[in-house]
Amino acid sequence: MINANELRIGNAVIKRDYILFVKAISKTLHLGNNDTSDFIHDDFNYSDISAIELTPEILYKAGFDIPEDIVSSTHTVYKLKGQSFMVAVKEGVFYYLNYCDEDNYYSTYWPELKYLHQLQNLYFALTGKEIEIKL
Repeated sequence: MINANELRIGNAVIKRDYILFVKAISKTLHLGNNDTSDFIHDDFNYSDISAIELTPEILYKAGFDIPEDIVSSTHTVYKLKGQSFMVAVKEGVFYYLNYCDEDNYYSTYWPELKYLHQLQNLYFALTGKEIEIKL
């Protein structure tokens, strides 16, 4: 189950082995087949959905790759293609985040980054943009 205060419209979630996207949030959830679909499945309880774990496969589908110019013996860095947004993974744990644009630089340890909706929310909070996900 995901708490309502963790979700935004556009977040990807799992409902009975199907990946759906949040279309509206109220006492219940309204979910769509994909992030641009107008077809909506109504009135799901928050207990009906679960979070999508961050894995290398999910990161690739969200547009991340492993840059050749960043090499580390202690962790793996994933960079969002065409962006200055990176996450580092050490022993399967997402623990570090780095983002910069022409005006800002943000870098922090982030040990609680475990799910795709958290990454979507964090990226949106820092950039004001959505991550394009091809699930």
